[in-house]
Amino acid sequence: MFGLRLTQLASSGLFGLAFALSVWLPTRRAGRAAFVLGTLLGLGYIGWRYWLAWPMTPMYLGTVAVPPVLAVMVLVTEQGNYGHSQKIWGAASLLAGLLGMVCWLFPKDFYLPFLKTATVFSHLHLAFTVLGKAAFLLAGLWGGCFFRAGQGSPEVYKRRLTSLTALGFGFWTLSMFSGEIWSYRGWGLAVVWDDAVIVTFMATWFFFTGILHLYLTRLGTTGTRAALAVAGLVWVLLVNCWSDLGPYRPPVFRP
Repeated sequence: MFGLRLTQLASSGLFGLAFALSVWLPTRRAGRAAFVLGTLLGLGYIGWRYWLAWPMTPMYLGTVAVPPVLAVMVLVTEQGNYGHSQKIWGAASLLAGLLGMVCWLFPKDFYLPFLKTATVFSHLHLAFTVLGKAAFLLAGLWGGCFFRAGQGSPEVYKRRLTSLTALGFGFWTLSMFSGEIWSYRGWGLAVVWDDAVIVTFMATWFFFTGILHLYLTRLGTTGTRAALAVAGLVWVLLVNCWSDLGPYRPPVFRP
């Protein structure tokens, strides 16, 4: 357990270091090296927890897995040397580091996987949920960087905001349906409406459905899209990530 918590802490610390280096140093190499190393450690932590829980699904990773997955999305999509891309690297490093540290201080790893999570649909539900959260958060970071950059390259921000919101919505929809199939096959019920997690999950789906409707009807400016993306970031953090946290657990540094 000590090794697990240390790996998680090291990943969050490296994301924080990547942000600090991106601010203090004019070169990008050192910051991006710390970013990549933090991503690898975060993915290793997820794999470690999965290996310990297999074949059950470690549902407590619903938010813990978001920082490294968000980092992977940045690594895959933001390889340019433009100014707006550099801002996203710094913003993603800061968010991944802070979110990882909060998950480290408020762990929910006391959750005991039960037999009904030993199904492919529970694994798909968790994977699509994490991917959806990461895409929504990355869209929110692009929205925040738009306001910080002023009116520079509005078309770039418009394309990123639309594509990332649509990507997150697609993952969220797949997660919703795979979760319903898992629930139906495990308990005979498609939806358990007295579960607060289900209600907030559906509320998030309707929230981003409304945002996509505005995008598809081409209402509003790029600034409006950016504001909606930032609102979506705040929504996901408060409604979907905060509920995955457990009680405060002070760090104990002993093997």
